[in-house]
Amino acid sequence: MNTTPMMLLPKMRFTILLLLLGQLGCQPAKPPVEDRERSEVTLRVLVIDDEPLADAIERAWDSRYESPLQVKRIEGGQIQDAKRLGADVVVYPSAMMGVLASRELIVPLPRKVLAAEDFQRRDLFTLQRTRETTWGREEFAVPLGSPQLLLLYRRDIFEKLELQPPSSWTEYQQVVEQLADPDVLGDLPVETARWSATREPVGPGWGARMLLARAAAYATHRSQYSDLFQQESMDALIHREPYQRAAEEMQKALTAHAAVADPRTALEDLANGRCAMAVTWPMKDVALSADLDTLPIDVAELPGSSEAYSYREQTWQTRGPDEPTRVALLAISGRLASITDEANSPSDAGEFLRRLGGVEWGLEVSPQSEQAYLFRTSQLQAIERWVDVESVGFGMENLRQSIAQSQGRYTGVLCCRLPGHAEYLAALDGAVAAVLNDEASSVEALQKAADAWDALTESLGVAQQKAAYAHSLGL
Repeated sequence: MNTTPMMLLPKMRFTILLLLLGQLGCQPAKPPVEDRERSEVTLRVLVIDDEPLADAIERAWDSRYESPLQVKRIEGGQIQDAKRLGADVVVYPSAMMGVLASRELIVPLPRKVLAAEDFQRRDLFTLQRTRETTWGREEFAVPLGSPQLLLLYRRDIFEKLELQPPSSWTEYQQVVEQLADPDVLGDLPVETARWSATREPVGPGWGARMLLARAAAYATHRSQYSDLFQQESMDALIHREPYQRAAEEMQKALTAHAAVADPRTALEDLANGRCAMAVTWPMKDVALSADLDTLPIDVAELPGSSEAYSYREQTWQTRGPDEPTRVALLAISGRLASITDEANSPSDAGEFLRRLGGVEWGLEVSPQSEQAYLFRTSQLQAIERWVDVESVGFGMENLRQSIAQSQGRYTGVLCCRLPGHAEYLAALDGAVAAVLNDEASSVEALQKAADAWDALTESLGVAQQKAAYAHSLGL
């Protein structure tokens, strides 16, 4: 039987197809477009107000990868009016989230970053995961740690006098009065010349935060979301009853030597025998006297209150049996990291954040910053990276339990993190100073601060600030 050209054509086509497939199979597979872009674009990281943290990020990257990483350092004041950040990732103080998010300079985190198995999102402390990293109903950042104000106290003094850590600010004042005279301590080591029962940080930048920490439990009522502003009008609430009570109690407690500049000074005074209690948090690189033995220090949550003020009913009300009496103040310090709206590759930026806020890098990078802190439950086993455990005299188990408990709560209020947050806090700082220096009553000083807050809100735009405040509250 003769074979015609038409009969040969299908066989020829089949042979050619096999040859083509064979040639294609010998070629190396091209990477997806997104992967090719990753190797061609240098990731840009902007770090605000934290040179040591920027250095630590560079070291962590360089020790693992050959590709370049561009890390730029700037001060916070340089972005106050910025419309662009010129970066793929920004690392910033927790209080700046409102400024960045309101201007849409940062974007929500991709779900694949949060859901990545090796990111271990559930390992993050509850308040870090659910409050400090959120804006509105979305997560905008990975945490690099944010300390809370806690009550640190001399264990030997409390044991000698059979005292318990105060659970309310009323009990705290009673302990302050009981320990006012160092003679009641007998032969326990103390520095009598600079003695006071307690230390609280009230210097520039800290007076306002200390007042807000004291007032947090008073202003947190089961029937209200807002604590700093009236939600609809954006009128300031800082002159109202919760803050008046907190300011008056502050003034009563802070006798000679008790008012100090910042949390580090408060801790160092406690560790050097100058007080029995201090509002601060455990940290490292604490300056200690060479002539003093290590003093035993324990940690407790800040006191709270069994009462809260209802703005609607205009009365103090007792909390229910299931309501927490302690309320943490959040975003007093701390560092966050977000993807910018101008990221060349949001996927790359997300992968970088997954590592930066992950289990491995977290142990290496976060401890290098005085402003960051541990932010994962698993990091409690390596707490000595953030805290001078032995030299200061902390009890390890007490330290771990106290931090886990305070960071593991679901109840907390955020320190002001709206646009203009520094100006708001500066006005409140002035009010606290006026009260402590007997220059004005709490009513007068706080009313003046509230007027300054209202004027600032007006200048920034009431509608803009109202939207930002709703997002800050998680609404």
